[in-house]
Formats: sequence, C-alpha cells, structure tokens
Amino acid sequence: MNNQMKELEKFNKMQFDKDIKDFLKLKNHSTDFIVKESFFKTLIHKTNAEYIKMLAFYKFFPHPLKMMMPQDWMNILYERHHFYSNDKNENERISLQKDENYIKRLVNEVVLEVVSNAHLGKVSSNMPISSSPEISRLMMVINVLYEIWKKIEISSDHHKAIKLVFERALEQLKAMIILMEYKLVAEIITIWRSFYETELTLIILSYWPESVAKEYLTFLEFMEIENNVVVPANLRAEIEEKLKEKVEQRSVKRSKNFINYGWIMQTTEYTEKKCKLSIKEGLAILADTHMKYNDYQMASTISHASLFTKYVEQFDLYVFAVESVINSLSNLIEPLEYIFEKFQIKDEKNFKIVNDSIDLLFEMKEIYVKIKIRRSIDRKLQE
Repeated sequence: MNNQMKELEKFNKMQFDKDIKDFLKLKNHSTDFIVKESFFKTLIHKTNAEYIKMLAFYKFFPHPLKMMMPQDWMNILYERHHFYSNDKNENERISLQKDENYIKRLVNEVVLEVVSNAHLGKVSSNMPISSSPEISRLMMVINVLYEIWKKIEISSDHHKAIKLVFERALEQLKAMIILMEYKLVAEIITIWRSFYETELTLIILSYWPESVAKEYLTFLEFMEIENNVVVPANLRAEIEEKLKEKVEQRSVKRSKNFINYGWIMQTTEYTEKKCKLSIKEGLAILADTHMKYNDYQMASTISHASLFTKYVEQFDLYVFAVESVINSLSNLIEPLEYIFEKFQIKDEKNFKIVNDSIDLLFEMKEIYVKIKIRRSIDRKLQE
C-alpha cells in the first residue's frame, strides 16, 4: 500500500510539473512576458500551503472537491504577477522573482481573496473565482462587507433604514463586479448610476439623526405605491392618506421627485443649503462633506449615452468603470464605521481587512491609470 501511495504521489508530481511546463510554455510563446518555472513552482506551493493553513485558521472545512488544488492557482498567480510586473524591464522582473517579500505579498493577497470568495459569506455561491486582481479583491471586499452587514441588528428605525440601503448597495456592487468579469462596461455604468444614489442615501442616513431614517422608511412606502408594488387595498388607502398629509405638511405638490426625495426635507440643511428634490441638488449637496470625491459630473457623465457616441477605447472605458466603483466603494466604509462606533457594534477584524483592501484597490486603480496612459501614448506614436 505504501509503495502504491508513493507511486501515486510521484505520478501526481510529474503531472503537476508537466502542467506548469505546458502552461508557461503557452504563456511565454504568446507574449514577451517570461516567467521562470522555478519561481512559478515555488509560488504555487507556497500559496497552496498558506491556503490550507488559512482554512484551518478560519475553521473552514470544505468538501475536498470544493477545495483549490495546486493546478487551480496557475492562472490566478500568473495574472497577479503579470499585473504587478508587466511594466518593468526584464532585469527588474527577474529580480522580483527572487524577492521573498514580493512572493509573500502575492501569496497573502491571493489566498485571502480565494478563501473569502470560495468559502465565505452569502455571495460566494454566485460569484466566480476571478484571476483579475481588481475583480478578485472587489469580490473579497463584498464578501467581508456581507459579514459586517450581518452584525447590524434591527433594533431601531435607524438600524433598519441603514441595513436596507446597505444591502441594496452590496447587491449593486456585486452585480457590477460580476459584469466586470465579462468586461460589460456599458452595463456596469448603467448600474453605477443607480448605485451613486444608494451611496449618497447611505451617507445621509448614517450621519443624520434617527428622525431622518424614520422619514426615509415612511417615504419607502410612498415609493412602493407609486411604483405599483402590490399592497393590500386597506394598506394602500392608509399609505395614500399619509402621503396626502405629507404633501400638505411640506406645502408642495405631489410629484415623483417628492415621493423619491421628499424625506431629505426632514434635515435642517435642506432649507439652509437651498436644496431641491433631486440627486444633484439634494442628495449630493447634503452628502458632500462626507464624500471622498466631490464630482457630480462623474455621475452625470457615466449616466448618459453621449459617452458612447464617439469612439472610445474599450480598455479606457473599463478603467473608467473600475475607478468609479472603487471610489464609490470607499465612500461606504467611513459612514459604516461611524455607525458601528455610535451604536457600539464591534467588528474591528473585518473592518481592518476592508480598509487594507481599499488601500490596495486604490493602488490597483493607479496601476490601471498608468497602463491607460501608456497605451494612449503608444496609440499616438503609431498614428
């Protein structure tokens, strides 16, 4: 039996070595980006060992068929290494392949992402394991944010409103990330337009008093009947009466804008800042000081078809979409931390993972911007 096991191990190693050789042969022949076989083997073995260790640490015990095998790491690790070193010269790449800190970085990034995306959270079953660095990390952040979301218990109207909007934000982010995997840029931008409004709403609900959250929940009922959501007749009549009272109380006409955004009239800033019932002149103005970027034009630009009426490189549009998603995702974190601190909810470990990941995503965004600039220069030189 022992001899049989040794033979099996020997066969598996030979097969694994052949798989790596064939994989790199194919990659090295199709591009001038050369990866040394010894480096790649070391990277895969270290990644697989760290993966098993991390599964044990998090007490994940998946079925063997659902576990990542050494062969599964090849494309993921190759793409990660390519992403970080493609713009370097050959000597710099060779130097990197000997750098223990660089190897450790690749291993830690990839393993944390795969453990989160394959074995953690509500969304793991319908989100593919991606070899694209920014997509893989974004998926991981969403999974971890779902873990944070579970900590928000519905004990008040404030909690209820925030949890509803936060869940909506996560679902929209998840949809955009899945579309990124297939480079469906126009579809990403369409969802982002709606996500921008969700982002602003979450910020306002987080930092403003519970009275604003109560008003928001009331207006959600108005939105339901306005959008013909099926509501029992007696309840519909009750909601209609409440809506009529709100219209009279606020001295406005019943309109779609009032139904969608009338809840922000509950804030004192609505009058002080001369806001209007809209995204640009209402939600965006209120949320302004709590935003990490202040550019409504971005929302306006990516929500109009004019962006696509002239020829724009698909890669440039993809970078634009990646930047938009990362910027918006970063805007969700501080208000959530504020709410958790305010209501004494503890989750330092997951917030640290998220904050570290946001920093990494901004680094990835800068890499994409540099690639975009370089490609633009190359195109001009070819003209």
